[in-house]
Amino acid sequence: MMEHASCGACGADDAFLLFTSPDTRNPSSGETFPVGRCRRCGHVYVLDRPRASEIGRYYPDNYEEHRRTDRPSARKGSKRHKRIRLRAGERVLDVGCGSGYDLLRLRERGAQLFGIEMNPAAAQQARANGISVYQGSAEKADFPDGHFHQVTMNHCLEHFHDPGAALRNIRRMTHPDGSIYLTFPTAEGANFHWFHGDWYHLDVPRHLHFFTHDSFDRLVRACRLRIVHRGCTSGTRGLRHSLSAAGGRSAAVGGLAKLVKAKPGSWIAKVTLKMMDGLRQGDIAEYLLRP
Repeated sequence: MMEHASCGACGADDAFLLFTSPDTRNPSSGETFPVGRCRRCGHVYVLDRPRASEIGRYYPDNYEEHRRTDRPSARKGSKRHKRIRLRAGERVLDVGCGSGYDLLRLRERGAQLFGIEMNPAAAQQARANGISVYQGSAEKADFPDGHFHQVTMNHCLEHFHDPGAALRNIRRMTHPDGSIYLTFPTAEGANFHWFHGDWYHLDVPRHLHFFTHDSFDRLVRACRLRIVHRGCTSGTRGLRHSLSAAGGRSAAVGGLAKLVKAKPGSWIAKVTLKMMDGLRQGDIAEYLLRP
């Protein structure tokens, strides 16, 4: 059963329709979901969505974020891991931790690892990997006040029915000198404007929210947090998939999708995406927050 949603950034119920999209992982279901923009704050979100009690059925058994169980590779983490400042013995919480594979990269720094995960099988796997996990929603997680020196939310906030309630509870659990690191697909980026329903990172109805900087800043301030870093990241994979999806209706776009798969097209795509990131027009927003 669907429910009508209000804006997840400002609470207004005054949005206009941008486009509709099928379930991108199950288009044969025939279900479509309206995506609109709030007239008050510019936030982009799914206007009519599955209820929280029903959303689980839209996550397939092979959903990568749940089933991935690999251990960290020899490569010393990604850029986001380098931005996380931890001292030995400090506690780090990963919201939407899945099987815990991302948290395990921080174990070698001597951190104590905690997670929040909705999916029972993924939470069980994370516990098997030695992570203390709260199975349930971030809005209801009951870790102590000020418990975590670092909180990470990688591609997580866009899934919440009530992102404000989640952030407020996460702030409660964050140490006064701690920080919260987030990444999420953003409607600020050029690819969102170019591709709309064909955008690789759309993934409705699992993704319910697509913040702009202004709408996210509004939400952050309402949750008594402050932004101390803002960045953007993109990848050629998302561009290739977006072009391929759009190429189904345009031979020219389909040809461009083939060009960016091989050199020198892939090199040109990487340079172009780097420039977009520098202008904060990339696919994935990156933020560091503090209480």
